[in-house]
Amino acid sequence: MTLNPEFSSLCQRWREKAQRYDVEDTHQLFDKFFSLYVAYNALYAETAAYLHRKASSEGKEEHKLEDDSFPDKKAATKYVLDLLTSRKLMQSLEGTEATKQAIDQLKTLISKQNSLHFWICLDPVFGEPQEDKDEELIKMLNSSSTDERARAILQLIYQVRCNMFHGRKSVSPVQKQLLIPLTILLEKIIDKLYKKLESSSYI
Repeated sequence: MTLNPEFSSLCQRWREKAQRYDVEDTHQLFDKFFSLYVAYNALYAETAAYLHRKASSEGKEEHKLEDDSFPDKKAATKYVLDLLTSRKLMQSLEGTEATKQAIDQLKTLISKQNSLHFWICLDPVFGEPQEDKDEELIKMLNSSSTDERARAILQLIYQVRCNMFHGRKSVSPVQKQLLIPLTILLEKIIDKLYKKLESSSYI
């Protein structure tokens, strides 16, 4: 389908804005992630709308948006994979050197064996680590299942976004180690999602 020109312009403008930031500067790196996430947010919202239209056209219940609230987390971590497929996404991420290295870096950073350990899943009110959820995330990242690895990457991106937007991530230089690989993955996912939506048939 041909994406709405205003929608395409929004995605392009935020992608271009993200490119102008210097990742060596911690504050600019935070702004880069925020900018990329604006584009990603728009894309997964459009993905949810696209899958709803497709389900309605085909007379299927899955993906229909029935209530008044938008399923933000589900759209960001599940609907994106329903559209792209886990296999194709992971072929792209694990088959490209830069993104493969980014995944490996993230595995190291959230491993408990690493001296510089990052907590990912935090209580949204008090910011306390949720160790059981982090352990599940690590298992998924190292799983032999393509579906689990793909879901883990999208969940990791979404959770870090929540930590940042809710003020649970301090703007300190150490955060560069986590945010640089995340932005590399997010840029790739944004590009793939945009191209997939642009080539899809349900308007």
